[in-house]
Amino acid sequence: MESNLENNKIDIKSLTLEDMRNWFESIKEKSFHANQVYRWLYIQKVKSFEEMTNLSKSLREKLIDLAYISHIDTDFLATSKDGTVKIRYRLNDGELIESVLIPDSKRLTICISSQVGCAVGCEFCFTAKMGIRRNLTVSEIVNQVLIASEMDGVEITNIVFMGMGEPLNNFDNVVAASKIFLSDRGLNFSKRKVVVSTSGVLNNILRLRDEVPVRLALSLNSSTNKQRDRLIPINKKWNIESLIDALKKFPLEPKESITLEYVIIKDINDTLDDAKNVLNIVKQIGIKNIKVNVIPFNEHDGINFSRPSEKNIEKFHTYLFAKGVDVLYRRSRGDDIGAACGQLVVPELIVKL
Repeated sequence: MESNLENNKIDIKSLTLEDMRNWFESIKEKSFHANQVYRWLYIQKVKSFEEMTNLSKSLREKLIDLAYISHIDTDFLATSKDGTVKIRYRLNDGELIESVLIPDSKRLTICISSQVGCAVGCEFCFTAKMGIRRNLTVSEIVNQVLIASEMDGVEITNIVFMGMGEPLNNFDNVVAASKIFLSDRGLNFSKRKVVVSTSGVLNNILRLRDEVPVRLALSLNSSTNKQRDRLIPINKKWNIESLIDALKKFPLEPKESITLEYVIIKDINDTLDDAKNVLNIVKQIGIKNIKVNVIPFNEHDGINFSRPSEKNIEKFHTYLFAKGVDVLYRRSRGDDIGAACGQLVVPELIVKL
């Protein structure tokens, strides 16, 4: 449970439904009140205990004494020419994070952050330049979705943990937030609509499915260990072969797949030989169990990589498609406002090397 150190109150949005039921019992109240409070928080989206009118006055006063309803502020919004919206949030301690709303014809996806900065240090990712400042709390993760959902015309259909940070390095809080997203008394998202992406934190990949039934994405981004050692330093600890083994063991439901994200970079990993290596990786995991997203590198200042030619991207994509791989060429969204894959950063917090 997360508490406010200044007044020792419980952050009520830090609690899963089970945690909240247990908490009500611990304060000598009936556990069913958790169902009521959840509805007020996540369906009615109230900002105070006073608004929870089906609770007795004495219980509301008790909640005011023991708990608080957390909030984070919107620092600024930027809208891309393609409709993508970047939201910067200012947290209560002054730290800044970013989320992205990505619209298409049938859905609206929010890409949320799990940490302030990131410790993984991927060479192609602008967020890595911030280093790691801290984990986000459960409520800071949940509030990104809640606040965005209150914007005019916004009806979020999908949640992806693909913003700032490595979600599996903030495992407990990401799991708890995901439970709130999935709970039919919480935000009630389908388990097929919540995706947790990892750079390859092997020790927590299998734990994830044990804890919560979200979908998994792996940022592969390389076709060989030599490439991945350069691009994603934790590959030296958990290499491609060990990740293949873990993904083979990851339990999948019928028609469910794991997504392999492949950021394709000019003169690094964009050849036909790379495509053949990726095919081999997919086959080892199980071709029916994998979806590949080919994502052109999004250029930004301070990163000395380039986007491949359209010809090489198409050749890479076409080869995998012809071999029966479920592969998507994921075109950049929001790159004109620094909202595309790998571009999220707070410039004033970039670590000077």
